[in-house]
Amino acid sequence: MKALGVILLVLGLGGVGLGVYGMMEISAADATIAENTEHLEKMFPNAKGDIDFTSIEDLVAIDRFLKNEPLAEHPDAAWDILNAMGDRQDAENMQLYGFAGGGGLAFVGVSFLVLGIRKKPAEA
Repeated sequence: MKALGVILLVLGLGGVGLGVYGMMEISAADATIAENTEHLEKMFPNAKGDIDFTSIEDLVAIDRFLKNEPLAEHPDAAWDILNAMGDRQDAENMQLYGFAGGGGLAFVGVSFLVLGIRKKPAEA
């Protein structure tokens, strides 16, 4: 019982670690989105109300335009935002499932560990 508790506790802590990693990836994706949005706003200063830099359709249109523009400063800025948006969704799932699954396994592992320690050895 104690061994099973230790195994589940270690797996649970690994899951919690995955949740923390997901949090770090979310902040990295947000930084990438902010940086590239700033580049796009500098490239298109007059289109502030017309272009939504969080819309997939607008970002794909901007990416197609920038691929054909040889003098663009950051030709991959829109594509990088799209990639970061996908990475952010993946990181949110890692965070959610890491904390939920890891926390549950850690709780069950601690429960088995405590039950195994409290269990008295059977007399022969």
